[in-house]
Amino acid sequence: MYLFSVLIIPCFLIWYVSAFTEFKQKSYIPPVVIGLVTGCIFCFIKAFFFLSSHIWTTSVSNAFWHIFTSDALAAIFIFAAWIGACIKIDRWEYKLSMFLPLVLSFYAIYIPYDVISNRFNNTAFILFIKPVMYIFMCWLIQELIYLGWKKFRAGDRVAAIIQWALSVIPLILPSFSEAYWTLHQYSFIPYIIAAVMGLLSIGGYILFQNRSLSEEN
Repeated sequence: MYLFSVLIIPCFLIWYVSAFTEFKQKSYIPPVVIGLVTGCIFCFIKAFFFLSSHIWTTSVSNAFWHIFTSDALAAIFIFAAWIGACIKIDRWEYKLSMFLPLVLSFYAIYIPYDVISNRFNNTAFILFIKPVMYIFMCWLIQELIYLGWKKFRAGDRVAAIIQWALSVIPLILPSFSEAYWTLHQYSFIPYIIAAVMGLLSIGGYILFQNRSLSEEN
């Protein structure tokens, strides 16, 4: 029952590393290893040191904040720590390009743990939609990082900041969708959001598959 939830993110990572050859494959090893190790540590801490159960209410905002701080906020801290750790590396193209491998490696460990421990772990949304939405989230954020960097290199810093600020939207959508679904399980809204994220991800892949962060303007 959990096979899809466990395998979908690692399979996507393997495809991504194989398909995008802007950097040598060994260049993906540090972010992937860091993401996997961080995921293991995070799950261990959450399992053994945060044993209290969240008290669910009828408030979507309350449910969203709980899910966002538990699931999505980690992506920000992990990427910020990665940028800080790579401060001596001059190639910003490399540092920015590793968002998806880094964060999705973390989710390759965390999402299966969260799905299995979720009180709704026998539902299609948690088993299938949630893991896929986090793939879409990381993909869309990586695309926006790409677009922002291109604008930045072209000298349009305002446009770059806007592109990077837009990353907040895909960052919050999975948490909002799950929060809304938790309180309104018969609503189609979370599924519509997932479908829109999927279409945008596919569209971005079609548009940018032959371009790289390091190409010259």
